[in-house]
Amino acid sequence: MSYGIGGGVTQLDFQEEILNVQEGNSTAFISESLVKVDYPRSITGQQYKPQVIVTSVLDTEVEVSGLEVLIESSVSFGGNYNTIGVVAQDVEGKWSNQSTRNGYRSNDGSNTYCIYSELFQTWILVLADVDHNNIGEIVGGDPTVIVNDGQLPSSYGEYIITNNLLTLGSESFSIAESSITHYNTPAGSNSYFTVDFGTEKPAGLISYK
Repeated sequence: MSYGIGGGVTQLDFQEEILNVQEGNSTAFISESLVKVDYPRSITGQQYKPQVIVTSVLDTEVEVSGLEVLIESSVSFGGNYNTIGVVAQDVEGKWSNQSTRNGYRSNDGSNTYCIYSELFQTWILVLADVDHNNIGEIVGGDPTVIVNDGQLPSSYGEYIITNNLLTLGSESFSIAESSITHYNTPAGSNSYFTVDFGTEKPAGLISYK
């Protein structure tokens, strides 16, 4: 899943826009097609309509260096996972480096992974029979399906999954084409805007001030 710089905006323009809102607010979203963001509040506590909104998405077709995944579970697979590059399970159940998503490996030294499975069309947790360097070999293991087909793994059932996108630099993101709609309430409170990505389910940041 790749997002280019849309609307005639250059990468330099994008960097400048990020700088323009760096003292404002940022909301991270994980694998969502419709994101709701409450209006910011002034120092007096009153909501106001943001004048600048920058929507950027994470490009997972390249290695997302430095992104860690924390999985909390009372069942299994709990712990910290580190990105291992663009690897996944293909439709034949084999390790593949031809993916549009990054994979993650537990830092406990085992062959425990959180990866996207083209076979199941969702993210899975699995203790693999062989490690991810064995491209073309069967992943194996007994996978646990976490129902989510977005860019990044997200919480499901007994598994609470945290991805800290705010730790990444702006070079990991690109401006996305999206539809922004404002909802202003007459009382000047409970106002918000939505960012609509249509049928896509990207991950990224919405910065505004």
